Amino acid sequence: MKLFTNYFLLSALLILFSSSLWGEQNSEQNLTDSDVSSIETDKWMGEMWGYISNRTLNEISLPGSHDSGMNVDDIVLNPIGCRAANVANTGTQSKNIEGQLNEGSRYFDIRPAVIDPSKYNGTRWITAHVGVVADSTLGCEGESLKSIREGLHNFFLDSEHESELVILKISHCGEEPAFFSSGYSCSDTELKHIASSLDIDGRLIKFAKSDSFTLKTISLKELIDKGNVLLLVDGVSEPEKGIFSVGHECNDDYYLYDKYANKNNYPDMKTDQHTKLTTDASHTMTCDGTDYKRNFLLSWTLTLSEAEAIAGVPAILVIAPNATLKLEADIKAWVSSGDITKKYFPNIIYIDAVGSQATRSAIYINLHYENLLDN
Repeated sequence: MKLFTNYFLLSALLILFSSSLWGEQNSEQNLTDSDVSSIETDKWMGEMWGYISNRTLNEISLPGSHDSGMNVDDIVLNPIGCRAANVANTGTQSKNIEGQLNEGSRYFDIRPAVIDPSKYNGTRWITAHVGVVADSTLGCEGESLKSIREGLHNFFLDSEHESELVILKISHCGEEPAFFSSGYSCSDTELKHIASSLDIDGRLIKFAKSDSFTLKTISLKELIDKGNVLLLVDGVSEPEKGIFSVGHECNDDYYLYDKYANKNNYPDMKTDQHTKLTTDASHTMTCDGTDYKRNFLLSWTLTLSEAEAIAGVPAILVIAPNATLKLEADIKAWVSSGDITKKYFPNIIYIDAVGSQATRSAIYINLHYENLLDN
């Protein structure tokens, strides 16, 4: 009788333990709208793993950061890095990249300014927000390579971040802010040096030449099995070294539609981006007779007019909340109305002044993906 009783108790414990594990592993499958606000932004992909792990990149919505390195602190602490500009007309973020990672941002717009290219060949650089005016490169420097590397390293020290994908998109590569500049732009060699400098702790995603999949067909789970950091570089492709080309040419590894509104007010920006979101050509491209899906970037950003940029009033970070604070409500309305579908899908939700708004919006879309219309 004692042997039978022990066996019964052991069996009951095993059943309870198995049920507990099953519930823990599958609880993410039963998220509701009310759970969206409780998901922790720093590990939101892991908490939604049951929803998104088997999807490709063009079936997932990611929160993104515009001009990611241009945070207030780095500009203010390095005023000599500005030429005829200041934090008001170049500062797009209130947190550095590590802070943005913790807010849930997973797509980063990295714009490198190469330091003394004739000497360092692209191995030394800093982020910058610049424009060429009257033969001068005007603007400010932002977050340094050292800081970005430390931020990525610190973020992935947390084992709960092992399921998070970080996309670093490198473009607009040129020279530091300088009067009487040459209008210099980076060579492919320099772009490769810049990309390789972001291989942190061996987390860079690389494809072997023998791999049969591409960024267009691989699932998130398969990507994470290879690493956590995906490098997209404007015009350069070496997948075996972890460098993937981004753009709208047929030979690019990652097809992207990215066109901002260039408006300084919320209603006009919203109308512009809604029109682009619901236009067929924004989401497809044809190569050799075959149609492919583009990754659509919803640019939820307000742009200073030329007069405002010159005056430095208002600041980018002052007007940014006019758009970001309305983002979640607009996304939910577009899902409800059928304006967001599996075809008309925002793969990247791209904002200034990164907080939780884009993350909550992306979580909501990913949660409702299976119920979206096909077209």
